[in-house]
Amino acid sequence: MPTFVIYTNQPKSSIADDFLKEATSLIATRLGKPASFVTVRVHPDQMMSHGGTTDPCASVELYSIGKLGPDFNDEHAAEIGKFISAKLNVPIDRFYVTFVDLERCNVGLNVQVGSKNSEFGHQDKLQHNYDIKGRNQVFTEILKSNQVCKSSDATMSKPRHKGWERPSSNS
Repeated sequence: MPTFVIYTNQPKSSIADDFLKEATSLIATRLGKPASFVTVRVHPDQMMSHGGTTDPCASVELYSIGKLGPDFNDEHAAEIGKFISAKLNVPIDRFYVTFVDLERCNVGLNVQVGSKNSEFGHQDKLQHNYDIKGRNQVFTEILKSNQVCKSSDATMSKPRHKGWERPSSNS
């Protein structure tokens, strides 16, 4: 499920044909997840500036369920920085890398969300779905390393912020 997104003002013509494959490999290796789960999106030719100039620059985002946070991001930033600088010819001081650690319940796979109430949230159903595709070992390991979101009732997870509570169904 990792998604690696790069916006850059560099022209599409300057990006190597194997860039997507190399970026996929980098992210899969960094996060310890199969390349078959990684999505890479590159948005070249953007109208953008960094630091008030339109010299080569980028904005980089990495979304993942787990493997992000204080214990990982420094090393990820260093490796991603080297990669972007070398492959896109964007100086290391001309882009930020933003990390977004997603909860399983906020990510869908095969039109199933990883919540308590869906097949995606139940290991036995997941095991069956991925046995068919021969991915049971990999997906089971990923499932074990990430928690399924806990819900307070059968319809919704507990709100994380005050004031976001759902009105009761009795009103």
